[in-house]
Amino acid sequence: MAQTTSFAIANDSGVAVRARLNEVLAALASSNAGAVAPASTTPGMLWFDTGVAPPTLRRRNAANDAWDAERDPVRMYLDSARVTLRSADGAETLADFLAGGGAYLRHANVNRVWTTATGAEIYGALEVDTINGAALAGGYFVPSTSLVDDGTKSSGTYTPAPSATSGNFRKVANGGAFALAAATGTNSFTALVLITNTASAGAITLSGFTKTTGDPFTITSGDAFFVFIAKLGDKTLASVVALQ
Repeated sequence: MAQTTSFAIANDSGVAVRARLNEVLAALASSNAGAVAPASTTPGMLWFDTGVAPPTLRRRNAANDAWDAERDPVRMYLDSARVTLRSADGAETLADFLAGGGAYLRHANVNRVWTTATGAEIYGALEVDTINGAALAGGYFVPSTSLVDDGTKSSGTYTPAPSATSGNFRKVANGGAFALAAATGTNSFTALVLITNTASAGAITLSGFTKTTGDPFTITSGDAFFVFIAKLGDKTLASVVALQ
């Protein structure tokens, strides 16, 4: 601890004045380090709070009635259900961390701002963009760059198989008869495929799925279909929804 009860230096003997100078300079050099706040305070004073882990630098506010953290250390805690942002002493809110009053998280290469004025936790299912368990007004969206165009299918077999480098939102044009097949392998995923008929559309056959359900395909030009695909382990599902 390097603090002093007063920064005033009274007239005294040389030895006493030197001792007071050393005491004041030690306090200044350490930013008044200590586990408790300095007894004598003034607006703008620095206090290196060693009573928290990690130690935190604080500044006395203009009203001289509270301490403000100088960029309080932010810790992030992860578990299966939530991401928690918290200051070292647990007292700061997200509004204290950033001047804008919130935290920026990136999803699908897009900045999303999630704010709270009441606590320092953002939690819930991040994939549906929630804060404190409630859905954000902006909702979830996929940038147009994430919609993979697999071109025109007019023969053979088309096997959509999303991966870490291959998007799970895809589209194809039906230019002739072809088979839409279930992916194999160990990966589990969900995918959505938009199929749009051209003037030369042919019959589409679903192949290799554990279960298929939904509407029948047509070959009418301009007709469109969503095909929802789910794969868990070795089980696969294809559900077809006609969009007309």
